[in-house]
Parts: sequence; structure tokens; C-alpha cells
Amino acid sequence: MPKIVRDEVIDPKALDEAAVEALIHRLYAVHNEIFDGVSLEEFARYVVRSKAERTLIQVSYGPGEELAGYIAMHSFRRSFRGEVCTVLRAEAGLRRAYRGDGGPGAFFASQVVKTRLEQTGALYYLGCLVHPSSYMALARGAQVIWPAPGAATPEDIQTFMLSLGDEFHLPRVDAERPLVREVGWITRDSEVEREYWLNCQITAPRFYVSQNPGFVRGHGLLTLIPLDFNNLGRSLVSWGSGRVQRSLRRTVDALERTLFRPNLADEQAESILQHIERVTGLSLEALRALRGVGVRYPVAARTVLFSAGERGDALYFIVQGSLVVLERGDDGQELIIDQLGPGFMVGEMAVLTGRPRTATVRAATDAVLVRLTRADLDAIFKAEPRIEEALWRFMGRRVLDERARYVPGLDALSHQERLAWADAGESLALAPDQELSLRTDRLLVLIDGHVITDGPLGWASLNAPAALTLHASTTLTAMDKARLLLLPPTPA
Repeated sequence: MPKIVRDEVIDPKALDEAAVEALIHRLYAVHNEIFDGVSLEEFARYVVRSKAERTLIQVSYGPGEELAGYIAMHSFRRSFRGEVCTVLRAEAGLRRAYRGDGGPGAFFASQVVKTRLEQTGALYYLGCLVHPSSYMALARGAQVIWPAPGAATPEDIQTFMLSLGDEFHLPRVDAERPLVREVGWITRDSEVEREYWLNCQITAPRFYVSQNPGFVRGHGLLTLIPLDFNNLGRSLVSWGSGRVQRSLRRTVDALERTLFRPNLADEQAESILQHIERVTGLSLEALRALRGVGVRYPVAARTVLFSAGERGDALYFIVQGSLVVLERGDDGQELIIDQLGPGFMVGEMAVLTGRPRTATVRAATDAVLVRLTRADLDAIFKAEPRIEEALWRFMGRRVLDERARYVPGLDALSHQERLAWADAGESLALAPDQELSLRTDRLLVLIDGHVITDGPLGWASLNAPAALTLHASTTLTAMDKARLLLLPPTPA
């Protein structure tokens, strides 16, 4: 992945008009890759031509002077609680390939410190956040944030936030939710990314979505952080650590993975077992007797866990953080086809089938995983054979979800609808040369192996992974060991 190689800080008020226009067009090109719904004129007025007392914009570059992204910081002097205070506001856009490389966070932190040293009075950061990930990032670093789950926003704080939202020309959307404003910046998420955030069970993004479900239409949530000394230290560690902390963490993580190889702590192992029990309905007492199965495997954001085409030697269970599953589109660009959080696993297909990895998986955030090798799985399956069957069914869900995107009619179903459909299927294992005759129409999801179908519409040869509608009176013959799901012909 490309790295940010240099940053440039620009004061737009110090530029002549031609240079300002050129800057607007350069930044808007990046913005337009990340957000929909905002015109060039609106972007210019809010980001570059802000009426703030001070605006500084850091522009980041990758190899060959490729524009990687920007962050604009604005400083306003206002009156609150009878005293003059400073309100900071920021907008940022970073191309997907450079995300997690630190530039915007370090600049944000440096500007907070600089403003704190230069200005008297209280200091606040106000955002009108248009995505759950933004709220999660701020909430992770802040000791105090408004609004917050399980805490009431003080009345004078809310009044201050509302007045700032009105001053910044952010129209109210709903009288019942005065902190929700019309921003118009719609993040260009893929379907699976959007499904992930809408159904995310992590506290901060779940709270954000409950407050602002209209983020998918460009609504933002006014959010205020007091940057006093009690809140500032923790916030700076989280927001401004940048590449130095990331480099140190990657070194420590690598030592832990390759040298220490710690077994999973008892409480973490028990948490995972309980999660599997909830998902599968199985009792896993036999597994609790196993010790030393799987190792704790921490990875830093942007770490590539494995790449498409590689041999699969392990699967990974997510304990903390999130991973993205990537494919290459026809134009060579990376496409996110799934985003997975705690409780999900990746890499199981290659380990169980022996086939090469079909996708690339990268850490979207810092993450803690459990790594299970084939030998670990064999021990688990011996202790509890039903786990193997549950794992094959899980893989069948994934095959359907991936293949349906290429099947006319099925591509219109949502991610959740496809998974529910797969859950209604019958899981089967066929031995070589074993035949199966269908009495009714079925959707075949071939997870592993090679099968021949012979039916009313003719003969077909299928290699896994595949999905195909089969009609009644079709005979299916396994050419080698095969694993499959037979689904109802249409979703329930």
C-alpha cells in the first residue's frame, strides 16, 4: 500500500485568488472520491473560504506527488458561559489507499496544542459528523464528549452546540433531534460497509446510528468535545500519535506474534466460546477442556493479513477491531466486498478446502485476532464434531453472499437478506461419485468440490465456489468430495 511521503500546510488567506481556485479544485477532486452530495461551490465555501478567524489546510502527498488527502482546521473565537472561548472545526478527506497512515490525526493534534498555547479561555472542538466511524474515532480519544451514550448533555452545552450549528448554516432536519443537521456529505460506502455500520454492535457507532440514522442521506450529528487539560492529554495520545506510535505498535505486535506466541487468555477464550454458542446454539463444554488452542494475534491498522492467491495455513477470529475483505475490480481498483467486526472469522475457506485465498484481507483498525491453524482445527473438530458442520454452513453463507452479486435478480437482495436465505438451506456432504436427485427446484450453493448436474435444461459442470438454480428432476453427481447448501428456490 502507498505511504504518505510529505505534508504541506497552506494558509488559504495568504494565497492570491488564482491559487485559491487551484487549491479548491485539487481538494475537491479528492473530496469527490470520498463523498457524494456536495457541489464545488459548497465545498469551497465551507472548507477553503471559511469565515473562521484562522484556517490552515494540510495537504498530504504520496509517491510521485500524488495527492493523498487533506485536513482543514478552522479556529473561531466565540463567547460561552460569559467568557471568550475558542471553537475548532475540521474537515478531512483521505483517499482509501492511504487511510490509517496518520497524517490528518497528527496535524489535528498539533493544531489543538498550538491553539491551546496561543489562546486564552476554554477550548472546544465542534464537528457535524457524517459517519459512524468519525464519531467512534473521536469517542475513543475523548474522556468527555457530547452527546454520549448513557449520559445527558448539559442544557447550556446543548444550547451552545445548537447556536454554532445555526451559525455554520447547517439546517435542522428534525425538531425532535435538534443536533441532527443537513450537511449533504454522503460517504461513498459500499453496500457491505453500510450494512456493517448500520448493524454494528460496538457502543460508539451503535449510539451514533441511533441518534443519526439519516447519515446515509448526508445528515450530520453535532458533536462537541471540551479540550480542557483533563480531556486533552488522553485525546492527544489517541489522535496525534501518528506514525511513531503505529511503528512502535507494529514492532511490538510482530514480536508478540512471532516470538512470544501467547496462548489466548482464559477470559478471552471463554468469551469466544460463548459467542459461538450463541450463534450456533451448540453446547461447547468439550472445547473448554482444551488448553493452548489458538494464539492471540494483534495487528495494526492497514496490516494485510493475507492476499488473494496465497496458500491458506490458518483462519482468524476477530476479538477486537475490524477487518475489510477486498477484491480487485475490472479497472484494477480495490473493492471492499465485506467488513467484519468482533465475533466474525476470516480465512476459513482456504484452510478447510486447501484452495488458495480468494480475497485479500486487511485490518481496517487496530485489531486483536485469534489465529487457528489446521492442527488447531483438527483438535477442535475431534472434541466437538458439530463445530465442523457449523463452519461449513458459515462458509456456505459467505459463498452465496459473494456469488449473488453476479447473478441477475439475486444482486438486488441486501446483504442481510442473502444471509437469512442461506440459513434456510440444507447442508450436505457428498462422497466421490455420490448422486443426489432433486424433487423440487433448489438453489445450489457449491462450497467445495466439483459436481456435474443433469436436468431439464441440460448438463453442466460446476467447480466451487458457485451458485446455480437447479430445477426439479435434476441429478447432481459429485466428481470428488463436495460440500454444498441446497436452498429454497427463492428467499422467504
